[in-house]
Amino acid sequence: MTENTSGPTPGIRLIVSGAGYLTTSEGYTVYRFLPLYMQKNNLGQITKAQLTWGDEWPASIQPLIFQFVPMPAPAHAGPGVTGVIADFERTDGKYGYKQVTYNGWWLYFFTEDRAGEVRGIVPGLWDVVPVDVEPLYPLDEDDDVGTPPPIILGGP
Repeated sequence: MTENTSGPTPGIRLIVSGAGYLTTSEGYTVYRFLPLYMQKNNLGQITKAQLTWGDEWPASIQPLIFQFVPMPAPAHAGPGVTGVIADFERTDGKYGYKQVTYNGWWLYFFTEDRAGEVRGIVPGLWDVVPVDVEPLYPLDEDDDVGTPPPIILGGP
């Protein structure tokens, strides 16, 4: 018996908006949490994100943090999406599902967005995910520092 592969691919289909950032095929904007950014310091060493989980943040910012929910796996690329889509098991146990990543960035939805809206940008904290976003984790052998969650100690 042969397997039928003509049906739809399960999960969330990521596509590129007209402005060059990721959305779902249903039009929901995809966000990234900017404090997870890692960069090389002047000694050539990778700086690791050292964040606490959202429920450990000050009470005044928690309502904002929890308006962003992790994108559940699985996800797959639509036309023009060229980055690496992966997923990982969250260690906090809050959501009960694997979270999708794109070029190493953890992906989120903003609960106040409707299809076609971009209301979740918070300067310095949350931004859209450009289709050509620089990888959060270096992909070449010399700079390999692993994959989440060991490098990222916390987050929303």
